[in-house]
Amino acid sequence: MVAQGKKVSSGDSIKRVVNLLLRLEQGEKFTRAKWREAYMKELSEQKQKNGVKYDPAQSDRTFQRDLAHIKNGLKETGFQLKLYRKAYADTDINQRYEYQLAAENVETGLVNAIAIAQIIIASRAFKKGHLTVENELQQVLDTLKVTLTPNQQQRFDKAISRAIGSYEPLKYPQLLGYLGQILDAIAKHQRLVFMYKKGAAASVAQLHNAQPETIFFDVSYFYVVMRYANEAQPKLFRLDRITEIQKITAGEQLDLDTHFKLKEFRHEAVLLAMGQLTTFRFICRIPPQIALDRFPGAKIISKPNSPAIIIQARAYEKGATMWLMSQGKEIELIYPSDFVKRFKQEVKATFEQYD
Repeated sequence: MVAQGKKVSSGDSIKRVVNLLLRLEQGEKFTRAKWREAYMKELSEQKQKNGVKYDPAQSDRTFQRDLAHIKNGLKETGFQLKLYRKAYADTDINQRYEYQLAAENVETGLVNAIAIAQIIIASRAFKKGHLTVENELQQVLDTLKVTLTPNQQQRFDKAISRAIGSYEPLKYPQLLGYLGQILDAIAKHQRLVFMYKKGAAASVAQLHNAQPETIFFDVSYFYVVMRYANEAQPKLFRLDRITEIQKITAGEQLDLDTHFKLKEFRHEAVLLAMGQLTTFRFICRIPPQIALDRFPGAKIISKPNSPAIIIQARAYEKGATMWLMSQGKEIELIYPSDFVKRFKQEVKATFEQYD
């Protein structure tokens, strides 16, 4: 555009388009009205600075030109996201269409997002709340939605609406803030000085100074593996029981030879990682796959055509006891004898409570 013998600077236009693209990439959605609110004042000032009389009617063409630049750039670079337009039944032209970046309209993307969302909701791990900042569940689900097309987002919301309403989160505080701090400390090899309550019954939180090594999720809870200074064996802390992170200090490069074996832990911890690690056998009168799914690494050791199905598994005794008892008479523990003895005592004590 030329006016009074001067050209309008293209640098300002490039800056605006880049800014718009980055905001779209972060999940923002734009109508023409929102674009005007974000850039109109700046655009008017830029034109006046270059000696150009600004005509507000030209903003519509500028808006369309910005979108065209973004569409062409995405297409030419083969970027994984596309610019989509969602129409509303709004008579105001400035509110009629909403633009957003989303993945290609591939059905598998929607199916994958719904599958992940259902697992997240069923975990009950994230807090729900009326305010956006308090609603951690919605924050996580929105991360899944951001790359879906507008039509897919509507289908996504509909597919998970009943699941959201049917689950109540566990009663513990906000997690995402502490989760971010701990992940950052792991990446930077830092130590944490933090307050921790061992359980709901604990009246006072205790002070700890340890270095986080890894973080993982298992059966409704996030766990942080940490090491105290000069101690080789790591200890587990539940993320929801950390009440305050007071200080972050420099740590050390941890010895990989003594690294926490998460795979082994998952194979051996069932319901509760307490008691001694035990290899045991039991007669299984329920569909054996149920038991095999519960104890990773378990196997059927009974002989072919045997009337009884015998399963051998390895787990921490306390958690194994809880699961075995939950199956009632459908499970019969037969080995080792010392575990069988302790198991009988547990069953007897439970029975006597109701005698």
